[in-house]
Amino acid sequence: MSIGEKIEKKLAAFAACATDGGTLWRPSFSAADDRSCALLETWLAEENMEIYRDALGNLFGRIPGRESRVVMVGSHRDSVKNGGRYDGAAGLIIAMLAAGELYRELGAPQKTVEVVALQEEEGSQFLSGFLGSKAITGLLTERALDLRDRQGTRLEAFLSGADFRQAVRDDIDLFLELHIEQGPYLEQENLPLGVVETIVGLIIARVTVTGQQNHAGTTPMHLRRDPVRGATEMITALLQGAAAISPKVTMTFGELSAAPGASNVIPQTVCFSVDCRDVDAANLDALNRLIQENLTALETKGYGAAIEYRCIEQPKELSKDAVDLIAKSADQLEIPYTRMSSGAGHDAQIMATRFPAGMLFVPSRSGISHSPDEYTSPANLATGFAVLKQALRNAAWQR
Repeated sequence: MSIGEKIEKKLAAFAACATDGGTLWRPSFSAADDRSCALLETWLAEENMEIYRDALGNLFGRIPGRESRVVMVGSHRDSVKNGGRYDGAAGLIIAMLAAGELYRELGAPQKTVEVVALQEEEGSQFLSGFLGSKAITGLLTERALDLRDRQGTRLEAFLSGADFRQAVRDDIDLFLELHIEQGPYLEQENLPLGVVETIVGLIIARVTVTGQQNHAGTTPMHLRRDPVRGATEMITALLQGAAAISPKVTMTFGELSAAPGASNVIPQTVCFSVDCRDVDAANLDALNRLIQENLTALETKGYGAAIEYRCIEQPKELSKDAVDLIAKSADQLEIPYTRMSSGAGHDAQIMATRFPAGMLFVPSRSGISHSPDEYTSPANLATGFAVLKQALRNAAWQR
């Protein structure tokens, strides 16, 4: 069995742990996550790694080195609802196999190596994101304990009394993450590898527009204060304003709901999520001002308008040394690549706030991700494996 086929087989098994009725979803602190972690622990044990979890639930496989300083490698284990089997999981499984193979071939590393399966990157459980990497870097604050899942349960309830501050690390010399591109560029350019230099900044928030609940049949249109109308006016204005800021800006409204939620009732409230991204910090600031201006505009029209920010992350340039390490590793293997930016957010940008961090991409078919149609070929997975393995060898096994 080729390494690409081996990776594909493990991806299928990992996905099966989180698939229910044909829908793949691995939210943090769920039964699907428990099943997935149990399988990961079995695999990590097969690679002769020491297994442990930190106070936020990040899962680690550790290979002790001659030095206590750590080279950490991995990705997130959670998934979006009705997602694909490659997002996060590919980088995690490839990291595990690459580190395990080096351990068998070369023995104990010079620096300690830790494979990490990070918790809650996607924000699909708490609409926040990056909780695992923020815990490791010390960016998680007490306010995070008040985050609530879709059932209203606070994050603190899932931690079983553990103090998330115990997850903070100061022993990491390098963090490496492999990921599928989640975009079309590598496939369009017929390139097997991307070396990431910059990761997009993002704003994730939830907006609540409040109107006046009333009867759908007896309330004249000109007397209504319908929050659906207010919300749609704001969404339209945001889309138009974002396009004027930059053609590269992205803005998404992935969750919309009206309450109380009956066909014959004018709603009292409408809630919607807003996700804004750009690699230019000035554009991100302009997007935030645009949101605030439109909230004020709604209030002048008689609506209630409130916003809850769940995540604001500035664009991040990755460590030059880490970028060069990945590029050097690809050169050593004579694998062509391009240096590029990431239009998706990743744990690497959080880790990069405190530690040197590098990231590599493998192609996504048709640029599709966050979808059951997500696919990366075994050949491209094998290429990513080879380069990540070489980078790990250079970083941790070099004498």
